[in-house]
Amino acid sequence: MEKEIKYNDPNEMRIYKVSPKDFSRGAASKFQLRVKPTKYQDEILVFVETSRQTGQDDNGNATFAWKDKEQTICIKLEEVDLGELLTVLNGVKDSLGQKGSLFHQTSKGNSTLSLNRAVKDGVPSGYYFEVSRKINETNAVLRIKHTISLAEAEILRVLFMDAISRKYRWRY
Repeated sequence: MEKEIKYNDPNEMRIYKVSPKDFSRGAASKFQLRVKPTKYQDEILVFVETSRQTGQDDNGNATFAWKDKEQTICIKLEEVDLGELLTVLNGVKDSLGQKGSLFHQTSKGNSTLSLNRAVKDGVPSGYYFEVSRKINETNAVLRIKHTISLAEAEILRVLFMDAISRKYRWRY
């Protein structure tokens, strides 16, 4: 029997959308799978973290505000959220939820996640992806968006399906 691998560090798939001339338009997202060991069954957690581009380093590579919590949004995705994302990625729906986004509320504020199919000349060309956060205490709103290519979307589709299978232990 094959031994299941335990991951201490998050496994992540990153999507970078760099803006070489206007840094305020660049963004990146990382989709993370985390396995949290518990007494009876490991908990499978999926997060999306999206950050703004902040500039370039000395080598001309884009830099992002991953460590700046005021310029980064992190959302924990539940199984139902993954299922909703899959309905869009599988072409069942053109956008998430009933109004185009998923809504998450915490004691500190709320976040939304949007994924909409992009079509150019009647042909699918990728997806528009956006996350936003509003903090209750200050009413400050942060909105970050970028596109997701068809190839990136296909990778996410497979990863989301695998995360759900792991959650219910149907593959391992």
